[in-house]
Amino acid sequence: ALREIHKKGARPRRPFKPDGPQWPGPFFVVTDATKISFKPETFNSAVLSEVLEHIPDDRKTLSELAAVLAPGGHLVITVPANPHYWGFDDEYVHHQRRYKISELFEKVETAGFEVVRKKKVGGPLERIGTWITVKLFLILFGKSSEKKSNPERLKKFLPVYKVLNQFLSAIISFDS
Repeated sequence: ALREIHKKGARPRRPFKPDGPQWPGPFFVVTDATKISFKPETFNSAVLSEVLEHIPDDRKTLSELAAVLAPGGHLVITVPANPHYWGFDDEYVHHQRRYKISELFEKVETAGFEVVRKKKVGGPLERIGTWITVKLFLILFGKSSEKKSNPERLKKFLPVYKVLNQFLSAIISFDS
């Protein structure tokens, strides 16, 4: 599910401008989302793409983001939706949860955001395609990290992965 979220009561502002001259492009930061060590209202936007479901304290993360986003800032979130679809692949990639839309909205609104737009990405067909892909990966590589990190085996799987990726992309486009 894709979400565009604004801080409540805020209007968009000019692009991020650190102390000094305007930066020529986007400014990217990778950080611990539960302990963001930047001054309040530092950023114009943040993206959590398939991240929030991995964090045990997702409310803390949303609160941290609300603090460092400037008024009018945007937060874009993609998460796996529908707890009904929980499966072995969620456990394999260490998901903490799948979201109900109402649950995600409540959490972002409690943190001080306003949901401006939502967009469904994928559905039952995408879920089946993902399940098949992960199952195939497990059959080919097993669960041990030793098998997963074998470069020769991964190299052999790459052509299959590329075809599966194209297949999943087509399913997601159709299913959305």
